[in-house]
Amino acid sequence: MTLLTTLALATSLIGATPADDKALSGDLAKLQGAWTATVGPEKNIAITMEVTKQKVAVKGTADGNDFAIIGEVVLNDKASPKTIDWVKFTSPQGDEIKDNLGLYKLEGDSFTVCSGGPGKDRPTEFKAGEGGPPNIVVFTRKKAEAKPEPKGDLTVFQGKWKAVVGPNKDRVIVITFKESKVEAKLTGENGDEMEFKGEFTISESASPKSIDFVKFKGSNGDEVGDNLGLYKVEGDSLTISVGGPGNARATEFKAGDGVDGAHLWTFTREKK
Repeated sequence: MTLLTTLALATSLIGATPADDKALSGDLAKLQGAWTATVGPEKNIAITMEVTKQKVAVKGTADGNDFAIIGEVVLNDKASPKTIDWVKFTSPQGDEIKDNLGLYKLEGDSFTVCSGGPGKDRPTEFKAGEGGPPNIVVFTRKKAEAKPEPKGDLTVFQGKWKAVVGPNKDRVIVITFKESKVEAKLTGENGDEMEFKGEFTISESASPKSIDFVKFKGSNGDEVGDNLGLYKVEGDSLTISVGGPGNARATEFKAGDGVDGAHLWTFTREKK
């Protein structure tokens, strides 16, 4: 199947109508989200359809070429059978596609569309044509990928922690752990607030337990070197010793003598 043929087939699935800011209801509300299907004569071209309000985006790959088509959709869930219109659609090349009328049925996580083809009459039944339109495509709702739940010490880390740091113990640092992400806010010497965001990994099988702060960036977007250290957690107390960005891992729970040396922080869990 050529890319042009595939794009023509894809246009039997999408279209455009004036945007509607009204609250979604009926089948349009149920259609929101991502759907997947296989199309083509051999049903070997995988596509993904994303529906946001009346907006529709279809992505796929045909003949080794990626394509993305955007439009809108109109449903009439009061008709019998229910109707779907893909209208005023424009191809990726900027060519206008004639209105494409069809039928649909929405049953739980299955969305079946029978489209007559651009510029053709609406089908009167759910029946595919021989070698051409009407085309029947069955979409399946794409399930959101379940994120693994934190376990062990990673579970304990989750939430917000606060410490007072600096030579004079007058600078506040608040660090928030969410899954593998971490955000730190530090009060600067002049009272201004600095923010850092990145990721962290821990190894609770190490002795002593280790923690790595990686992929960090500051408020200005500058990258911060990886900061490797040790940790121990006891109830609502979290002690972290780090070598400093770009330095070797701290080997003991001890603060360094210089600004760029190891840092020893003791955090207390912030209660909700």
